[in-house]
Amino acid sequence: MKVVLISILFPTLFFVFWQDLKQRAVSLWLFVLLLIDLTWLHIEHQPIAVALQFIGINIVLVSLLLCVSYLYTRIIKKQAWLNHSIGLGDILLLYIFALAFPTMSFVPILVFSLLFALCVHWFIPPKTHADIPLAGYMSLFLIGMQLIQLISHQNILYK
Repeated sequence: MKVVLISILFPTLFFVFWQDLKQRAVSLWLFVLLLIDLTWLHIEHQPIAVALQFIGINIVLVSLLLCVSYLYTRIIKKQAWLNHSIGLGDILLLYIFALAFPTMSFVPILVFSLLFALCVHWFIPPKTHADIPLAGYMSLFLIGMQLIQLISHQNILYK
C-alpha cells in the first residue's frame, strides 16, 4: 500500500507546485488527493490514537500561526488578509501538512519549508508575479524530503 501512496504522492505534489507557480491557483482535487494520501501515510506509521494527538497539536499550531498572520496583516499592514497576504491554497496546504506528520517532524518541516520558499523566491524571482507561490514551494520541499526518505531507507519523517 505504501508504494501506491508514494507513487500517487510525487506527481500530486509536482502538479501542486506547477499549478501554483504558473497559474497562482491549484485545483481543489489535488488538495483532496494530498489530504487523503499524506494522512494515510501518517496513520500507517503511527498508532491511530497517537496520530490523532499529533494532528490535534499540529492544527492548533497552524491555527495560531494563521491568527498571528491575520492580526499582523490587518492591524500593522492594514491590508486584506486572504488572497493578499496568503492564499486559500496556502492555508489548505498548511492544514494538510498538519495532518500529515507527527508534531516532532511537522514543526521542522513547516519551518524549513517556509525558509525554503523564501530562499527560492529571493534567488529565483518570478517574472510576472511578486507574490510567493507558497503552496508550490512547500510541495517542492516535501518532494525533496520524501525523496531523501525514500533513498536513505530511513524513517525520518514519521518518527
